[in-house]
Amino acid sequence: AVLIVLSCVWMSMDFVNHVKITDSKKELTLKTYSTNTKRILSQAHIELEPLDKVKRKESGDIIYLEVMRAFPVHIMYHNMEHVELMCSGTVSDALKSAGITLSVDDVINYSGETEVYDGMKIVIDEVKYIKKTSSKSLSYDTKVKEDNDFPVGYEEVAKKGRKGVKEITTTYKYVNGE
Repeated sequence: AVLIVLSCVWMSMDFVNHVKITDSKKELTLKTYSTNTKRILSQAHIELEPLDKVKRKESGDIIYLEVMRAFPVHIMYHNMEHVELMCSGTVSDALKSAGITLSVDDVINYSGETEVYDGMKIVIDEVKYIKKTSSKSLSYDTKVKEDNDFPVGYEEVAKKGRKGVKEITTTYKYVNGE
């Protein structure tokens, strides 16, 4: 019976997992029999918030867990602030999460590929171009051509003129409605 007990203890020691956890720039190392990520984090007294994520990687007999905490990303759009909680991603991901679609004329202070970070402030200036058309009345010129073959005071209309209208289109640029 003694031999069996020792055999069980020896075999169970082979199944000990070495775990390295990174959480908010803190590192923690522990040994556990569990392979379940939630159980390992619970044993390490690490609680996750709803939008936090955990990256898991295994190499040999070591389990690496990286806890990525959600942080606020502020987005100013249409003179309103949207706050998206993210733990990774790009500016494009933040806009998609907020349900914001940019037009080709909008101006943004970061490129879409920029990685988001804690406290980031994304500012989008909504740009619209509006064309307005107006008309301007044009008079016509009368040209007098003198000809000595005709008596003084004689007038003849060679081509009758008429008033014209000139269409003027002006494009106005509005940024954030102003």
